[in-house]
Amino acid sequence: MEAKKRRQHYVWRYYLTAWENENGKLYCLRNNKIFPSSARDVANIRNFYRLNELSPFDIKLIKTVFIDNYGPPEIQEVNKDWIMQFNRIFIIRRALEKRGIASEEVNG
Repeated sequence: MEAKKRRQHYVWRYYLTAWENENGKLYCLRNNKIFPSSARDVANIRNFYRLNELSPFDIKLIKTVFIDNYGPPEIQEVNKDWIMQFNRIFIIRRALEKRGIASEEVNG
């Protein structure tokens, strides 16, 4: 099984290479300090693409901004179901953990 890539770029790495010099370095400004880095080491975060469970606040916000008063009631219900479908994986994971079943495959 191939190891999961954990360092995931939120800015395409090869886009950033345009700013590298001949030594493969680019320069960043953070906290009023300039420092050398590389395209590999900037604009990435651990598990950027990992799914995160929606909080009650997230769900309320999505319903208020994007579902309520948008389209006919039938479409609103379909869109509310998308939220449930998205969260289903987290419900299943909690049920498995409750039964003592936990693994890297379940936890992602």
